[in-house]
Amino acid sequence: QVTPEEMSKAHYSYDGHVPSVNRKMAQAGILFPEWPERLGGRNASPYAMEAAQRVWEEYNWTGHPRGTSNIIGMMIDRFGTETVKREVLDKIVSGESICSLGYSEPGSGSDVFAAVTRATREGDGWRIDGQKMFTSGAESADYVLLLARTDPDAPKLKGLTMFIVPLQAQGVTIQAVHTFQDERTNITYYDGVYLPDSYRL
Repeated sequence: QVTPEEMSKAHYSYDGHVPSVNRKMAQAGILFPEWPERLGGRNASPYAMEAAQRVWEEYNWTGHPRGTSNIIGMMIDRFGTETVKREVLDKIVSGESICSLGYSEPGSGSDVFAAVTRATREGDGWRIDGQKMFTSGAESADYVLLLARTDPDAPKLKGLTMFIVPLQAQGVTIQAVHTFQDERTNITYYDGVYLPDSYRL
């Protein structure tokens, strides 16, 4: 089903994401085979998933967008509101949208509990201010799973909340960071980004 033009874009990183192929895989039920049938999957076993992964790698097809969107999609299915399931999860299931992760920050690296990006209550929603490092795929993704501090007075290991943030929202800026291994990552900035409470996980 993949055309020569689509195959020519194959790349091991997020740069290899081809939206048309993503949609084709979703329609065939092989984008997220391990998901239940109600979410467009096939209830595939871990052994089948390992076999599928090896085939994708043989064709140099990137697994990054699928892997990240898989994690976020399952989190939304389990913890998301009906609004975010309808507005975000349905797009992931159909292959229309992919996601990225917003955990690391310039001053904290892999210590996610040191996050200082802040989410402040504002009316019926939240105002997000801060920045994230290594937001790989943000240039192609529609959403980021963002970790923010919602209670600055709480102990370090508490007062943190996950949000689904549309990357096209007003106040979001994406800045490229190119690595020596021909792979792009990003710094993402959040300046007064407003989210409805329904986008809180």
